[in-house]
Amino acid sequence: MREIKFRAWDTEDKRKVKEFNIHHDGDLTEIRMYVGDVPVIASNVCGRYKILQFTGLKDKNGKEIYEGDIIKLNNKLFKIAWNQFSCGFGRIPIDTMHYERDDCIIMFQDKVEVIGNIYENKELLSDGK
Repeated sequence: MREIKFRAWDTEDKRKVKEFNIHHDGDLTEIRMYVGDVPVIASNVCGRYKILQFTGLKDKNGKEIYEGDIIKLNNKLFKIAWNQFSCGFGRIPIDTMHYERDDCIIMFQDKVEVIGNIYENKELLSDGK
């Protein structure tokens, strides 16, 4: 079973949240997010904070791969995103921003290198957005 982990990006302060935890009551009827020891108001979780899930994979250097990461594979850049059609994380070429037919990243795990993410490294995106 893969490890379920998240990281968060603060869109207001434009930085990674260093201490970030999600707590639930066991049956997911109540989910609380904390930044450090401070609880976050529920409306801010989806507004101010972007929650990014760990894919369960690591790159060739042992770095964890998260949703929103920018990876390099065969000298091409890709964004990691959830693909609802294949029900898994996939890679989207930065130059087209459309899923490739074969978007599964697990088979390329040993060749992939995380080089940034879409929030901190906008210069890696073709249109800078």
